[in-house]
Amino acid sequence: IIAVDLWRTLGFTFIILLAGLQGVPTYLYEAARIDGAGPFNRFWNVTIPMLSPTLFFTSIITFIGAFQIFEPMFIMTQGGPGNATLSVVMQIYETGFRSFQMGYASTISLVVFLVIMIVTLVQMRLSRYWVNYD
Repeated sequence: IIAVDLWRTLGFTFIILLAGLQGVPTYLYEAARIDGAGPFNRFWNVTIPMLSPTLFFTSIITFIGAFQIFEPMFIMTQGGPGNATLSVVMQIYETGFRSFQMGYASTISLVVFLVIMIVTLVQMRLSRYWVNYD
């Protein structure tokens, strides 16, 4: 299931990161090379800080996507033996459409929304310490 989800999401993430890499100015690499920085130092001190907004965006999108995983588990295992691969979205589906407890399924959905919102807000607050917008 992990391999299928990685295959499903890795392309999108790499395209976003590639777009971010194309936005890094080449003069920063040239200045670092003139200052004597090696390849690792250029990557760590130029590329990573300049990609920090892109990495921040992809981390939030990946976190939200992890909560929304449904199709691979539903198609492959339908919850698996003993609900071993039951995700939150599958629980909402099972509760709402198989048990017909729409109110309970709506409550689970609201709790998932609140968890995602709180974690995203915490990431936004902490981003001022590690995201470089210069």
